[in-house]
Amino acid sequence: MNTYVLNVGDWSGDGHNQHDSFYFETNREYDEIVDAYLQACKTWGYSLHRCDDLHMVLNEYEDRTLPDYAVEALRLMKVDFSLFGDVPNESGGMPFGSDDVFNLFMQLVKSQLPDLTYSLLKAKEITGWGGSDKISGFIGYGVY
Repeated sequence: MNTYVLNVGDWSGDGHNQHDSFYFETNREYDEIVDAYLQACKTWGYSLHRCDDLHMVLNEYEDRTLPDYAVEALRLMKVDFSLFGDVPNESGGMPFGSDDVFNLFMQLVKSQLPDLTYSLLKAKEITGWGGSDKISGFIGYGVY
């Protein structure tokens, strides 16, 4: 198994500086995953990343709704909508959070690699808001 991280949001910190990191294990290699995602975007007609030749979705500031036309195109690709936290709204668009973006990314990859298996890895923070109450403050704050 291989372990990778998919960063959703502003991972570089040069904009709104909000992101989530999704660590996962999979049976496929890095290049296979990247190539499958890019091929799926071409098939879908949309992308989750900045690119010149496809329409971007969920990529602009506060762009939290997958448009109805993109939802319909995913239905044609047989994407498993049960993995998403919400259902399409009255206009046919679908509200998305970062976990939904992770699931959509993996569903796009799986559309090109049907034997893809993956599992999301959960980790408990030692420090930070979700960390131990026995360790207060920051570790390494001064190095930034």
